[in-house]
Formats: sequence, C-alpha cells, structure tokens
Amino acid sequence: MLKKLIIALIILTFNILMLMFPQEVISAAKDGLLLWYNNVLPSLLPFMIGANLLAGTGLIRRIGKLLHPIMMKIFGVPGAGSFALIAGLMSGYPVGAKIATDLRQNGTLTKIEARRLIAFCNNAGPSLIIGSVATTMLGAPQLGYFMLVIHIIAALSTGVLFKFILKDKPGTNVILQASNASTNKSFVSLFGDSVTSAVTILTQVGGFIVLFSVIARLIDSTGLMSALNDVSRGFLIGTIEIVNGANILNETALDTSHKALLIGALAAWGGLSIHAQTINIINKTDIGVSVYICGKALHMIFAIIYGLLALKISEYITAPNWPVFSNSFATNSNFGFTIVVVVPIAIFVCLKFK
Repeated sequence: MLKKLIIALIILTFNILMLMFPQEVISAAKDGLLLWYNNVLPSLLPFMIGANLLAGTGLIRRIGKLLHPIMMKIFGVPGAGSFALIAGLMSGYPVGAKIATDLRQNGTLTKIEARRLIAFCNNAGPSLIIGSVATTMLGAPQLGYFMLVIHIIAALSTGVLFKFILKDKPGTNVILQASNASTNKSFVSLFGDSVTSAVTILTQVGGFIVLFSVIARLIDSTGLMSALNDVSRGFLIGTIEIVNGANILNETALDTSHKALLIGALAAWGGLSIHAQTINIINKTDIGVSVYICGKALHMIFAIIYGLLALKISEYITAPNWPVFSNSFATNSNFGFTIVVVVPIAIFVCLKFK
C-alpha cells in the first residue's frame, strides 16, 4: 500500500512540474525525439532487423559452436552469447539486452548463463562514444577511439568478474523449451516479423528517451541541484539521461581529458533512461533486473579505474592531440565528488543485489 502511494505521489509531482514548466517540457521532448530520430533509429534499426533474421535462421547457434570454448572459459557463457556481446558493442544500447533476452527465450541459454551475459553485453556503441561524444561534443574524434577501448575493456572485465560472482546453483541451469517455429517460417514471413519486432522495440525506446529527457530537464529546471557545481550537476543529470548530462559536462571549464573520463563513466553506467529501456526488454524473462543494474555499476567503476590508469600512462607517451592527464585531477573537488559519492553508491548497489 505504501509503495503504491509513493509511486502515485511521484507521478502526481511529475505532472504538476510539467504544468509549471511547459516550455522546458516541450523543448526537452523535442530534443529527445530528435535524438531518437537522428541517432538512435538509423543506427539501431538495421542491426535489430539483422539480429532477428540471424536468430530466426538458427545461424547464431552455429556461430556459437565455434566460439563456445573461448566464451565458456572466460565468461562462463556459451558461444552464442558472443553475438549479443559483439552486436551490443557495435550498435549500442539496448541491442545487447535484446539479443540476450532472445537467447534465453529460445532456450539457447540457461538462467545463470543469461544472467552472466546480461551483466556485460549491453553497452554503448561507437556511434555514441566516437560520434556524439568525442566528435560532436568534445571536438576530438581521435579521443573517441581511446574512450571506446576503455569502454570495451571495462565491459569485458565485468563479464569475467561475473563468472565468479554468479555460481551455478540448483534451479539456475534450467533451459527453456526451445521453439522451432521461427526456423520453419518462410523468409518473407521471417523478414516481416523481424521488421515488426525491431520497430516495436525502437518505438518503445523512443518513448523512454523522450520521457527521461523531460525528467532530466525538469529536475534541472526546479533548481534542486543549484547548490552543486556544474560538473556535479552534469554528472548527476547524466546518471538519469546520458546525453543531457554529457552536454552539461561539455560546457564546463574542465579540460578535455576530465570531460572524457566522466562522460565515459556515464556511458558505462548507461543512465536510468537506458535502464528503463533494458528492463522493459528483460522483464519478459527470468533473467532478473538486479544483475543487470549490478553489472552496469561495476562497468562504471572499471571504466573510471581504467580511464585513470590510461590517462596517467599517457603522461609518458608522446602522441599528438592526445589529452594529457593532470596531476591535480586526483585532488580536484569534482573528481572527489565522483569517487567519494558515486562510486560507493555503485558498489553498494552491486553488493545489495548480488
């Protein structure tokens, strides 16, 4: 009863705020819609259709047999999981989660294998990190590759760790009854179903992007974060909706290396907007939301650690146009906020939902 009352009050507050800040709501909704139309839809739709077609033809199972020894040894996940990981890294959120969910639903993965996979296969893609962040925002395309490598290594580290965190237990190795319906369909029917499924998922994704763009803008407009500096405000907004937070961080006085590190951490975390998109997908299975949230928290921690190490090492590497790590960064109050507040919260979430 109390839970329902709290949810009702939150929804009521949200509607009141929309009436109080109509211009901000309209502007944020337009920005979210344009982000979806210009970036998300064209980058994800082809990948999702292709993934659905591959799954329908049974090719993923065949590819999985080749990569099974490597994936099982390193991540404790069958070879078929490599498709979710690679596709997720190529096309970005929430493709990895969608494929992992499909693999669980069609019986390719056991429950424990699907939980391990979902912890590290749903990631930001090159279009976000290299395109939107490094090139458009930071004006340093070469930095995007640097950020992407850190993002991938952090994701793989999360996967390795979860092999040991999630042990096989009775009841977790159940394989769902696989369906052969998709493989018996004609190509025309399979193609039509693939397009319909992809468009449906991306329409829902668009709705979440618009909604959380509005939420992030409303929180910023109310002045609730006025006591924070721009870096802290941008980072917290980014934990809700990454693009809005990244834009605020990009406008701060931080140097490029500091901006890249903080935005890279946000890309690893994903933000509540992306979490809502992912949860909407994985709720159709028994994978569980807590493992996914824990995985993204660890991904963010690894991204911060590796980013700090890599930027420190870059002090001793002569490379034109590479950002140089500042010795003052470790004592910077903005960095202190990130480490002292955000990282412990992420660790707590991970331990809480283990």
